[in-house]
Amino acid sequence: MVGAAGGVSAPALSAIMTGDVPETEQGELQGALASLASLTSVGAPVLMTQLFGIFTGAHAPIYFPGAPFLAAALFEALGLAWFVVAMRRRARA
Repeated sequence: MVGAAGGVSAPALSAIMTGDVPETEQGELQGALASLASLTSVGAPVLMTQLFGIFTGAHAPIYFPGAPFLAAALFEALGLAWFVVAMRRRARA
């Protein structure tokens, strides 16, 4: 269910951003979005497996195999907060 919401929200957010960019810069926006998605597709597995290893290894500060999920939730909350601030600025303008 959570993954389905992500599949719906990404195109919606892309449409919102597309409306704020002139027609002459649409390719630049879509390229930036695709680049960001590619970078996170490469970086996230590395980061999350390292977190899992740190928190489940023999020398773990605390045993917490859910650390990657907590980190993902924090990143999502940070992104949501950034989005809310941006939308409020947009509404004022």
